[in-house]
Amino acid sequence: RLGADVWDLLRGPIPPLETYVASLPRDALLLIVAGSPCQQLTRAGPSRGVQGLCGRDSILFYAVPVVAWVVKQYRDDVQVHVCVENAGSMRPLHMDAILRALGGLDRGRHVMTLDSAEWAHAPRRRHFISTLAVRDNGARPPRRRCPFDPQWALRWGRGACPDDALP
Repeated sequence: RLGADVWDLLRGPIPPLETYVASLPRDALLLIVAGSPCQQLTRAGPSRGVQGLCGRDSILFYAVPVVAWVVKQYRDDVQVHVCVENAGSMRPLHMDAILRALGGLDRGRHVMTLDSAEWAHAPRRRHFISTLAVRDNGARPPRRRCPFDPQWALRWGRGACPDDALP
């Protein structure tokens, strides 16, 4: 553990991020994967998503592009890519702000939206935003698994989820 919160990576006479980045091999690839709090981004929250990235918790998203930028300042040879996940119900205004903060990304090429209902018992749309294009390279959402069924135990052993039933 490098700190109590994400900003601790950048604090101190020799910040932990500087020490970590110095240890990377020459021409390394660093993938920053994050999911900032979504309380003020989701339409289900108290502000109905209006506060967005200015909210007390959701503002932590900005730590991601800051950390990516700092890494490049320490080590220009390191290739940095980011993948962030957040609420599928965020307002377009906030999605656009995220895309701008990550370098002016194009929504059509750099955003994939998945719904957890395809793998779990409850629907929950999530956006995955990546500096790597997810649409140009043939990326497809993962294959659906058998949906959760609270009656699965009653059918155990009777082919509750045969592979041929998957779409």
